[in-house]
Amino acid sequence: MAKVYRRWLVLILSALFGLISTLGIPALSYQLIGRNDEIVQKNSCLNSQNANALELAEEGKKLYEIGQFSEAAHCWEQAANAYREEGNEDGVIESLTNES
Repeated sequence: MAKVYRRWLVLILSALFGLISTLGIPALSYQLIGRNDEIVQKNSCLNSQNANALELAEEGKKLYEIGQFSEAAHCWEQAANAYREEGNEDGVIESLTNES
């Protein structure tokens, strides 16, 4: 009889663990994705209207490092334009190289 109770207990605990895992993992993932979006919004070049070329290039690097590649490319494009306005051809080349 003890084996039967033990098997039922293992079955119930396994089912409970599976249910908690099934519901818990997506909720945790959603929280992490939300935090990542906040980081992107804080670092977005769209919010950096008055940033200089060096700041834009650095923001592009930060965005690239967290996996936001299209946003990083946009920052580098803006940095290249800012460098072009300053007459800094080396900066333009470096930003366009990063963008590609």
